Amino acid sequence: MTKKIDSLLVFSAALALLISMVATPSIGTAAKKTCEQSFSPVRPMDRYSRSVLNLVRILSAGNSTTGNRVEWKFVGDRAVVQTQLQNLASQYGAKWKLRDETVEGTLNVTATIYKNKQKYRNWEGDERRVKDRARSYFNTDSKDTKYERIKRSRGFEETSWFEIKIQHPTIPRSVIKARVLIYDREIQNLMTDRYTLHRDRLIKIMADLNPKLYREERELFDAIVEYLDASYATAGRRKEGAFALTTYTRSSYSVKLTLGDGSTTELQLTVDSNIRLTRLADGQIIPAYGPDQVILEPKVGAQYAAFTPEILKKYPELLPFKEFIDWAEDKHDQNLEANKGKLSKIREIDAAARDRDFDELADEIFEDFGQD
Repeated sequence: MTKKIDSLLVFSAALALLISMVATPSIGTAAKKTCEQSFSPVRPMDRYSRSVLNLVRILSAGNSTTGNRVEWKFVGDRAVVQTQLQNLASQYGAKWKLRDETVEGTLNVTATIYKNKQKYRNWEGDERRVKDRARSYFNTDSKDTKYERIKRSRGFEETSWFEIKIQHPTIPRSVIKARVLIYDREIQNLMTDRYTLHRDRLIKIMADLNPKLYREERELFDAIVEYLDASYATAGRRKEGAFALTTYTRSSYSVKLTLGDGSTTELQLTVDSNIRLTRLADGQIIPAYGPDQVILEPKVGAQYAAFTPEILKKYPELLPFKEFIDWAEDKHDQNLEANKGKLSKIREIDAAARDRDFDELADEIFEDFGQD
């Protein structure tokens, strides 16, 4: 392993292999100032925009907090947050659950590779964001702060989630998320324009790995395929290039509630710590968060998230969670903008230098791991 690669791949060989699968040169477009501005061009209501709006239509009709939710993002002090979390857990009692259990002395690690963001047009013609990403799960011991000893999580030894995260057409902070399980070895084919060469085989793999989605939610499965088709078939929508890697320790909590009218919902909360942001073009680690800072992300089903007096009166079970969100907003680090994701901290570099360095890095990674 060369010194240059070591500066980027500070993780285990498993994660390095995952990165190598999606490390393809970025298109040499003009450099933008920030990640928030690095989009493909928008075409007026093109096939891609229609495919995104179709996913929004399908997932908005569901009651899943994962698929259709409003989320907040705050940064706070680890110790202070932990105390407040214990208070919130005591209010919900046995309903408060740790979503991803760990063995004592170990931590859950999430690694996510992002492509350059896209834009689509909503029904009014306004532009909104879309993020494609591949998310993988790992475990490590609690002292491994540099992620040097991570191992793949049980059940995800060879697979990752390919996710499409869509900014809602009209509702602030509301996101729509579709996802399919995919083999690690196919990520490069799914997340670059190699998709067109491997389309039929990839669809079969997705159907085999996601049987419930394929058999019971076929409309959503077909909509994901149409989104991928549109991504690479629509003029001006050619998408290449992994932009960034985020790695962090994540604790996930949830509260499943049966509300007074018999309806059910799940409140979700993630707490991310030891956050590493890597710009893949040059392998630079972005120092965006302090060692004692955590990112809080409360997530509430879209139909309840307005927290109006009428909603809280009808569903008083939501009140402790709403008060926690208010507390987190009040304690948020004022040096950082609230409700901004990790990618907003990663700036682009000069386009020519980016493409040159990334070509060299990708060649070295593929050589080291036998990719062609």
